[in-house]
Amino acid sequence: ENFDKKTLEQQTDSFLNNWFSFDFDSTIATYKDQMDETTLAQYKLYAKQKKQYKGLKKKIKTEYTITTDSATVTETILCESGDKLLASLTFDKDGQIQTDDSGNYSFKFDEYKTLGQKMQKAGLNTIMSMSIVFLVLIFISILISCFKFISVFENKMKAKNAAPAPAAA
Repeated sequence: ENFDKKTLEQQTDSFLNNWFSFDFDSTIATYKDQMDETTLAQYKLYAKQKKQYKGLKKKIKTEYTITTDSATVTETILCESGDKLLASLTFDKDGQIQTDDSGNYSFKFDEYKTLGQKMQKAGLNTIMSMSIVFLVLIFISILISCFKFISVFENKMKAKNAAPAPAAA
């Protein structure tokens, strides 16, 4: 009942506009001594991401994943840097943005990948995996072919150790 798609979309748009307009560098400089290590690391990550993506250019599409106790809004956005991102924001059962134990919002950016990019990565993973399998098979076949030399070496050692016993008097 708390998950009206229009409201969720408006909250997400507002959140993203605020995020892209926020000055993380000055906040870090001002409150660095008062932040714990986790919060400081997160703010540094946000500052790095903001420099990388520069700003929010436009929203391309919005998708919703709604369950009984949470909703996730994923917006495909185009940044001023030219990057396409998937921005995901999760809401709790009351329709509020979820936060973790330290009060940080639960949202993330993922790079948008086309089907061609996904297939390219899958193809490279397949080639690498098959190469590893064949290298291990070659190693095993070399190891097995060395067994005949091991038995020859063992027979020589047995013959050397089995010296003739001294003659009985």
